[in-house]
Amino acid sequence: MPNQNVHYGKLMSNIDLLERLVSEASPEKPLPNEWVVTIYFYTALHVVEKKLHAEKNIHSKDHTDRFKHISEHYSDILPTYQSMKNDSMTARYKSRRITPEKVEETKENLYTICREFREANIINRLNTAHGVGVIRQVPSPVSPPITDTDLSDAK
Repeated sequence: MPNQNVHYGKLMSNIDLLERLVSEASPEKPLPNEWVVTIYFYTALHVVEKKLHAEKNIHSKDHTDRFKHISEHYSDILPTYQSMKNDSMTARYKSRRITPEKVEETKENLYTICREFREANIINRLNTAHGVGVIRQVPSPVSPPITDTDLSDAK
C-alpha cells in the first residue's frame, strides 16, 4: 500500500514532467493541452491520496473508492476534484479540443486543492514549473491569496 511519501514522489514526478513540457514548448511546438490537464488531475489525485494517508491512514483502491473518501472526509474539495477528473476524462477520451482557458481553469482547481490542504511547497513547485518562480502569494479567483504565514497557522 503506497504511503504519503510515495504519493508525494508521484505528484512531484508529475510536476517534473509538466516542467519539461513547459520548457520545450514554443510557437511551433505548443503545450499539449490534453496532457497538461491530465497531469494536473493526476497531481491533484496524489495530493488527495497523500492527505488521506497522512491524516486518515486511508489508501483508495480506485477512482470510485477515492471519490467516496473525499466525500466523507474532504467534501469541500469534492466539486473541484470532480471537475478536474471530468476535464481529464474529456482530454483523454473525447475528441473535443482542450482550450488554453480550460487548462488555466484546471490549474486553478489544482491550486485550490493545494490551498485547502495547506500545500504551499507544491504550489511553489508548480509555479516554478510554469516559469513563474517561487512567490509568497498565489492569487486565485476562487479564494483570497494565502501566504506562508497563513499556512503556518493552519489546523
